[in-house]
Amino acid sequence: MKKSAKWYALLLSAAMAAAMPAAAYAQEPEETRPAQTQESASPAAEAAAAADSSQVPESTAETSETEPADQTDKKDDAEPAQSQTDPADETAADETAAAETETEQPSSAELTMTPVLRRAAAAQSPALKNIDGQWYYVNSSGQVDTGFTDVFQHNGTWYYIEKGKLNWDYSGPVLHNGKWYYVTKGKISWNYTGLVRCGSVWYYMENSQVNTDFTGIAPHGGKWYYVKNGIISWTTTDLIELTTEPGTYCYIKNGVWMSDFTGLADFSLSGDFTFQIFVEKGQVIESEMKNGLMLIGGTWYYLNHSIVDADYSNLVQRNGVWYYVKEGKIDWSCNTLAQVNGHGTWYYVKGGKIDWSYTGLYKFQNSWVYIEKGRRIEDYSGLVLYNGSWFYVKNGSIDWSYCNLVKRNGVWYYVKNGRIDWSCNTLAQVNGHGTWYYVKGGKIDWSYTGTASYNGRKYKVVKGVVQGSVG
Repeated sequence: MKKSAKWYALLLSAAMAAAMPAAAYAQEPEETRPAQTQESASPAAEAAAAADSSQVPESTAETSETEPADQTDKKDDAEPAQSQTDPADETAADETAAAETETEQPSSAELTMTPVLRRAAAAQSPALKNIDGQWYYVNSSGQVDTGFTDVFQHNGTWYYIEKGKLNWDYSGPVLHNGKWYYVTKGKISWNYTGLVRCGSVWYYMENSQVNTDFTGIAPHGGKWYYVKNGIISWTTTDLIELTTEPGTYCYIKNGVWMSDFTGLADFSLSGDFTFQIFVEKGQVIESEMKNGLMLIGGTWYYLNHSIVDADYSNLVQRNGVWYYVKEGKIDWSCNTLAQVNGHGTWYYVKGGKIDWSYTGLYKFQNSWVYIEKGRRIEDYSGLVLYNGSWFYVKNGSIDWSYCNLVKRNGVWYYVKNGRIDWSCNTLAQVNGHGTWYYVKGGKIDWSYTGTASYNGRKYKVVKGVVQGSVG
């Protein structure tokens, strides 16, 4: 039967329709498109199934015809499912098509024109095709492309194709057009949020796409990590404030939140200023900052707003005891004089704390000073016993220039160059004027009566008191 030009036009139109993009599939009758049965895994299952990739993501995916976009709300009965059309149904459809072809054959003239039309009709866009119950990626030549591994969009859903075959078992990251996406059970589910390792880099994904706008902490495998611009920052050691809890800072060390750490954390600013701050269970809370002495790791530190005050060297009281802090921590080896807050009374410190039992002399800043019951007494003048010797103290310090008589407990002693000279036999006055007295063995001898020589002359002495010169 001879056909008209209109018949050829219709045939050409059909051939061109066969070569249209896959988006035109939406016009196919529903019975030719298998229904979707694959369910998405839970976020927890997705996180456990995260896999490696050798590629590096660059930015967040955008919606386009060639890039995946979140289409979870779109319903389409033409998505692949693991259990698909029975192969027998396809065979019946092929037999019906063959029967229709036999009933209507083109003429010999028409056959001379159809090779081009047949090639046009055979040309097609890449698509997914069900073959014997499995879904495959078929290229524009109509062949299964075993070299194709990527995500591919079919009827609004993006599926993971591995070596030409839809892989329903795969869950993990996939690189597509330079951007990373997360696949759950063979397709982009658009509901995965969490950390995913892609090659050597860990990315933060939100709704199955890398979110380069995210900076904060994110959980994975029982730990929390610091993410900066969508990537775990392994070089970060810092205190990071929680956006959900202002005033609460997390201690991040090498990109990991040290949530189990309690102790001092070391930090440096501008490379030359270092400090230590007290961290409790991985956090520093502004409203709970510590002040005063605190035992940390066997050492007592002096804290100022939870920071070790390395510039502080002075006395600090705790539970009624005064301790000496040197450069921010108690110095148990220290023996010194110290004031409270740098002014007022000086106290005697021995073994890192005030020794209230001590009375004696102590050398401080090149002077020997008098201590009485742990305090420096600056207005004291008199004799003080120290290490078996008696010294003369004037206004709280040894007077090394003093050579004269000093009374203590009713006894007058002779002091020479600031200390009692027990070998001295001489005549001496009190404070350099008045009566002269006879000194023997370093003290006035009230029992002596006789004569005594002094500066080449002889003097008469009665009961220790000089009465005048002789001859």
